[in-house]
Amino acid sequence: MVKYMGIADAHGIESFIPVIGNEEIVSGILIRARLNRQRHAVFYVIDISEIDAKKVSEQINKENYIKALLILKKSKGKLDFPKQINPRKSWHLIPNNNLDPYS
Repeated sequence: MVKYMGIADAHGIESFIPVIGNEEIVSGILIRARLNRQRHAVFYVIDISEIDAKKVSEQINKENYIKALLILKKSKGKLDFPKQINPRKSWHLIPNNNLDPYS
């Protein structure tokens, strides 16, 4: 298992970053998620298998952000939403482009 963090929103995964070696950017990512709540953005941390992490990364590289999020959500990884107020409702609603008031 490997630990990743990032932002997911109405349009899928915005970021998928290994936690190890990137601990100093957590607060910046969290702020970005909070500033994009209109798109139901959530900051997540997940312990995910290396196989599923590779699948997610492959979809991101292909710019298939919705499919990447669906793979992440179907993985058996342990999911956490640190330092947030009730993000689970948004997590269950995304991905859904119709939730973005600006699209």
